[in-house]
Amino acid sequence: KSMAAAVEKRKSQGCVPDDILPTFEGLSQLKQAAAATFQVANVTDANIVQRMHETIVMYEESASMLRRSAAQPPVRGISGHEGYSRLADDYEARAQRIREVVQMLKEGGFQ
Repeated sequence: KSMAAAVEKRKSQGCVPDDILPTFEGLSQLKQAAAATFQVANVTDANIVQRMHETIVMYEESASMLRRSAAQPPVRGISGHEGYSRLADDYEARAQRIREVVQMLKEGGFQ
């Protein structure tokens, strides 16, 4: 694709201003737009990492509740008691996998 087509695509996505010029001034504006887009991406990445941390907490709390329930006698009318421990194991494994992804993201520069 040509540079003009690429700029037009970015304009339609709201990433660059409509009046950008293919000159040094236009390049300066393009750099500013790229920097602004990068800042928005970083905020989004921070939100993703924060949501991943929240998900880890959710899985860990759920696993803890399941383990407490599994240690109690079954309640008549509530099914699945025999699977609570296995489900808690699954939730803990998911939390660990998400924790590993968060660590990889941090090592890659995401906060």
